[in-house]
Amino acid sequence: MENVEKRLNDMQQQLQQMKEKLEQETIINDRLLRKAYRKTLSNLHKKALGDLIIAIVGMLCWLPMITYGISVTFIVATEIMLAFSLIGQFMINRKLPNMNTDLITAAKGVAHFRKVYSKWFWWGIPILILWAIGLYYELTHNPAIGIDRAKTFLVGGAFGGILGLVIGLIKRRKVLNKADETLEQIKNLTKDNE
Repeated sequence: MENVEKRLNDMQQQLQQMKEKLEQETIINDRLLRKAYRKTLSNLHKKALGDLIIAIVGMLCWLPMITYGISVTFIVATEIMLAFSLIGQFMINRKLPNMNTDLITAAKGVAHFRKVYSKWFWWGIPILILWAIGLYYELTHNPAIGIDRAKTFLVGGAFGGILGLVIGLIKRRKVLNKADETLEQIKNLTKDNE
């Protein structure tokens, strides 16, 4: 009988030790997953800041175009379009959660950010097309610009537009993939904790 009790006690101690090891492993896995989640969320924040900086630089670059003969009206319209883009990017980026947010709130914030960010592209393209048509009209119908300068602007604008579109599509795909990765990590964290 004592032998059976001793074996049962040994088994209980071993079971307790295994539970403690399992809890430590779970804590370590949870910490690693949270670290990865914070890293991808930080990456999203950096990409969002990059968008804002690009919009601000774009606004500053159009101001001196008046010296090339581009009308004040077109420059003001361009600045308004870029300000709209800047405000839109700022509003979208506000949807990103803080690093210390609980996982459920973070998942909702990232999902909302992803949804609005993916739709923003489809708002931006028509606006950009309208702006490009306006630029073409400005360059071809403004005598102050001159035909040679207009051709240079058109070729440079077409090249820059195509390059910008390609870079924008790649960046968009990366941001959406990071958002998906963050959502997957949050899903894994919440699944493991249930």
